[in-house]
Amino acid sequence: MIPDNTEVQMLVIALIIGVSFGSMSLYACWLPAFWAFLPTVLLPTMVKLAMIYNISFGVAAFWVGIILLILWYFSTRLNEIYSLSLFRNFEKEYLVEELVQQRQAAELAKEAAEMAIVSKTKFFAAANHDLRQPLQAMGIFISVLEAQVPPDSKPLVDNLSQACNQVATLVDQILILSKLDSRSIKINPTTFSLDEVFEEMKIEFSSVAETKGIQFVLDPISATICTDAQLLERVIRNLLSNAFRYTSSGKVVLRARCGLKDTLVIIVADTGNGIDKSEKQDLFKEYYRGKSGYQAKEGYGLGLSIVKKICDLLDFSISFRSKKGSGTVFRVVVPLSRDLHQVKLLNKPEHSKSFFSLKGKRILIIEDDPLIRRSVQALLEAWGAKVKVAEHYDAQLAAEIVVSNPLDLILTDFNLGPGHLTGLQATLRIRSAVGKRIPAIVMSATPREEVMRHYEEETEGLNFSEYGTDLTDLPTILQKPVSPNEINKAISRLLNTKHT
Repeated sequence: MIPDNTEVQMLVIALIIGVSFGSMSLYACWLPAFWAFLPTVLLPTMVKLAMIYNISFGVAAFWVGIILLILWYFSTRLNEIYSLSLFRNFEKEYLVEELVQQRQAAELAKEAAEMAIVSKTKFFAAANHDLRQPLQAMGIFISVLEAQVPPDSKPLVDNLSQACNQVATLVDQILILSKLDSRSIKINPTTFSLDEVFEEMKIEFSSVAETKGIQFVLDPISATICTDAQLLERVIRNLLSNAFRYTSSGKVVLRARCGLKDTLVIIVADTGNGIDKSEKQDLFKEYYRGKSGYQAKEGYGLGLSIVKKICDLLDFSISFRSKKGSGTVFRVVVPLSRDLHQVKLLNKPEHSKSFFSLKGKRILIIEDDPLIRRSVQALLEAWGAKVKVAEHYDAQLAAEIVVSNPLDLILTDFNLGPGHLTGLQATLRIRSAVGKRIPAIVMSATPREEVMRHYEEETEGLNFSEYGTDLTDLPTILQKPVSPNEINKAISRLLNTKHT
């Protein structure tokens, strides 16, 4: 302080106070810095002003003290804000790090789950292939046996046939469920008539209805739709199976109606046991069997879960209403293509239940499994066919076919063993050798998607235009185990279609 120079004294005080305010944001970060700096700056100034016995300097000393208190208050508050900000920042970093770790753990768990599902799918696919082969032979042998056993043994054969069908159904359901869970199933949309699906269901379930003594009512409409026909058939088949299983009297109805906004509604209704309110929320869960299921002692709790997953996959909506003791109604809403939205009422002709006769038809069977080969041969010969059998395709077989009378049909397995041509390859070579599009059926335990992939690879770039017909025409693919009725229907469709 320069004595008797008020301007300099005020300038010094102003500089000291300005530096104190300006550095507040720095020393507020750490309070020890505040106590080391601010009092050593302002207290000597306040004492110096107080020692000058002057009212103006006394007032100035008072205000310096007030400023010290103000700076102390704001510095402590600012320190709290800094500390809280740092804490929140560290907390945020910790949470982000924890979130990253949890995400990594979730991804690892997801990968492990996907690997487990893929492994399970591969296992079921392999087991399915191995199980379908003996089931196929067993079903055909039972069918042949049914026509030969005396009446007193028929109940035993019927029970054996029922047990075989149940095992085949379980194998099929487990496989489709595993494929739906692993999302490995592929959608193959085709344009087809709903009438064909209803006719298939009529043929399949009419005998069930007759056996149980209940009425099976079909109320169709003629509609052309575009979706995966096999998956739609599975949805309807599972719903009808449930309806017949839990209906002991009355009727089961399969109906189709035009819905709103270019949709088709497929309805499956029954007069069976109905569903209790407490069970409705669990109805579509895997392996869930309600009270009616346990009372019926049938089913495995997979049918409706498969229906729900297929509907989700195909973008169908499914709903139901039920009253205990009064039956159940399921509604499946199928979107229609606007270009294909042509619907009219249809009167269906009655279908004959008799088998299509193969009398005089020449059929070639190519099958490496001797059990299935013998069973299919016995079945076709029982229908009157002239059967030629082969374990594999080779040049000798091709020469025999060319020299002998032309074939009416080829019935072959897909996988004919390592080192041998597949059934598709054999069919294409036989057609090429005789220069004719011979109708063909490929029966296989291999998934249909894989058979289709091999077909596309085999026929890519092939040109048989010199024969005047398409020798690469896709054979009918039947998934093992195939019932004798399905084999007969497939042969009937092919031989009733004119081929050149």
